[in-house]
Amino acid sequence: MHTHLTGPSLSLSLSLSPSLSLSFTHTHTHTHNPPLSPLSPHLTSPPLSPLSPPVQTTSNNVQAIIESRVEKRTKGVYVPVGGKRMLAFLDDLNMPANDDFGSQPPLELLRLWIDYGFWYDRQKQTLKCVKDMFLLASMGPPGGGRTHISGRLQSRFNLINMTFPTVSHTHTTT
Repeated sequence: MHTHLTGPSLSLSLSLSPSLSLSFTHTHTHTHNPPLSPLSPHLTSPPLSPLSPPVQTTSNNVQAIIESRVEKRTKGVYVPVGGKRMLAFLDDLNMPANDDFGSQPPLELLRLWIDYGFWYDRQKQTLKCVKDMFLLASMGPPGGGRTHISGRLQSRFNLINMTFPTVSHTHTTT
């Protein structure tokens, strides 16, 4: 399945298959970039990198996808292409399967970045500091292939729980 969305300031292509494939073109033309706050209306202006980790996604895949969206600024420091800010959206955060030790390596890589601001270059084994990146994640309740995420990762996010409305909430009386 292939999806292509186009708007005045972005173009997003997703190819849904067992391996992740996505494309993003950001054509925002603001000359003034105000600082982002958590509730800023400009939150959609940074490049968006959607990640939907299927069960077979590895930490190598997640790291490669994010690194494809950043460029080297100085030794060991990487920023989003064009010097912008990047919002990485992680759909189905609790989909990666647990390994033999009960951990979820793709999520542990993200937790490492959240806690310390870096991960390691897998070939040179040096630090790679990724700056100006924000994470936004969504997930469903555990069950049906979805697992529990670790408390260590969950504690790093601000959580919003949304439940389905009941029939009595969807009908209004006038």
